[in-house]
Amino acid sequence: MEEIQGSGKANLGVGDSPAVSSSKDVGSSSNLPPAPAPAPGDGTPEGGWKKKEPESLRLLTEAMEGWKNKQEEINKKFMESFENLGKDLSQMQHDTVTFKSSIDQVKTGIERRASADKIQRLKPTVLTATSKSFKDVSNSKDLQQ
Repeated sequence: MEEIQGSGKANLGVGDSPAVSSSKDVGSSSNLPPAPAPAPGDGTPEGGWKKKEPESLRLLTEAMEGWKNKQEEINKKFMESFENLGKDLSQMQHDTVTFKSSIDQVKTGIERRASADKIQRLKPTVLTATSKSFKDVSNSKDLQQ
């Protein structure tokens, strides 16, 4: 393969790409467009490429941050309320069990009192019947012997 003098390009062989240029062309600044000058007052200290954030975008960002903080506050209050509700429900359940126990105690007391009253009403009859039976037994001839 021969090199053509003056052009800076080699003859192409098998596998060579015509788009590849020689080392003289690589890195040459003549192929790049000139860099634009930074705009004055673009908000960067060196006057670089970063553009100043528009006022509306800044306000929107602040509003979103405020909304996020408000959401976090609302979520915190909701969780506190939810925890308090759980405590209240637990207390109500405890009170219900206590109340049911009290009702059962009153019911048992009423049943006992009713049973005692029934016994008191039957007592004179039972004693009389027992006394007569005892007298009958004590008067029997078997016991006297």
